[in-house]
Amino acid sequence: MIDWKRIENDVQDILEQPGDLDTKLEKVCRYLKENVEHYDWVGFTLLTRVKKTKLWESLT
Repeated sequence: MIDWKRIENDVQDILEQPGDLDTKLEKVCRYLKENVEHYDWVGFTLLTRVKKTKLWESLT
């Protein structure tokens, strides 16, 4: 059985380490792939949020 609380704490520890976000996300992916057997794919989809007014201004 997976100890999800341990996983959560370990991921939190990774995110609190010094370094840039890309490196931290890569470490989280590696950690999850190595520690959650049933995960056959681990990754992040990053989206940026654009305000409609800002987008509209750039199109006019």
